[in-house]
Amino acid sequence: MIEIVAENGYSAVKVREVVHRAGVSSRTFYRLFTSKEDCFLHTHDMVVRRARVGLVASQSGEKDWRERPRLIYVAFAEALESDPSAARLALVDAYADGAVPLERAHRAEETFAAMIGASLARAPDGVPVPPLVVEGMMAGITRVARNRLLAGREGELPSMEAEMMEWAMCFPSEAAAALAELDLGASLGSTGTSSLTVPTGADVNASLSPSGDRATILAAVGKLVAADGYRYDDLTVPRIRAGAGVSRRIFDGLFDSVEECFLVALGERAAEAVAQAARAQIAGSTWPGGLYRALIAFSMHIAADPLLARACFQDDFPVGSRGSLTRRRLVAGVSDQLRESAPLADQASDFTVEASAGAIWGLFHHHVLR
Repeated sequence: MIEIVAENGYSAVKVREVVHRAGVSSRTFYRLFTSKEDCFLHTHDMVVRRARVGLVASQSGEKDWRERPRLIYVAFAEALESDPSAARLALVDAYADGAVPLERAHRAEETFAAMIGASLARAPDGVPVPPLVVEGMMAGITRVARNRLLAGREGELPSMEAEMMEWAMCFPSEAAAALAELDLGASLGSTGTSSLTVPTGADVNASLSPSGDRATILAAVGKLVAADGYRYDDLTVPRIRAGAGVSRRIFDGLFDSVEECFLVALGERAAEAVAQAARAQIAGSTWPGGLYRALIAFSMHIAADPLLARACFQDDFPVGSRGSLTRRRLVAGVSDQLRESAPLADQASDFTVEASAGAIWGLFHHHVLR
């Protein structure tokens, strides 16, 4: 299973190929596993179990609280470098192939996040790191590792140890424990409630209200995907036309395919979310406060737009597909906005931007699914 997933991805796996590669009969396979997915899940659990044993052993007996997270990362990076095929199954395909594998992947993240949290809790000054921040740290490190695996550059991970430690050691601090106080005066009114406008689903629909055939079609696609998700077999031209009330000639004159129509709708919604975050950031009285406001606005927009929430965080796109690339471009757009807004004195390294954006996106993803 590990070999075939590494070569072709989980969606291309066939049971007959697994049994042929393993040198066993189909009868033996179905005596051990109920399905292809069941075999994949057992394989994923085996990979995670081995990794967990290695990470626990890596820090065994270490007394210095700063050394423990470093040793965890070193063991993690070395495991990925030594067996990238197993790492790809756990860090790439488990996140892209259905709700059950994704839940297993998140469970594994929580296990490893607990290790990091336990290490940081040993700090002598006793400054607590909020659980959500620890969860985000794990998501950020996972994102960095996944990006390297997809690019075939997992060999770079061990050399990133110093940057990872610099990033991770920012979080055991009073500032991290008091994030909710950032830009308090600007974001709270005299009543103590947030002065940021919370958009609703009606607000989002109004901002994207149809004007002309193109907008009407995109609105129809938005409603269909928000209700049923994006699946190639279910989202069809007749369903879109029925929702928009347009002819086939009009649809074909505007879009080459259902996929193109969906990606245009997703792209426009995503662009509006990023624009709202940018407008909120400008209103901040400080740079950290502006970032705080931007993330609030981005979260509110996603929560109010079921198409964006579903397409960005719930639906499955094959790795390398146009849908997955569109989603990655949105992550990159948010990352660029965070980087470019920073004062020169606070410009972050590439690792810090990549890990921080991965942390934010990972938290969004996990909690939207929940």
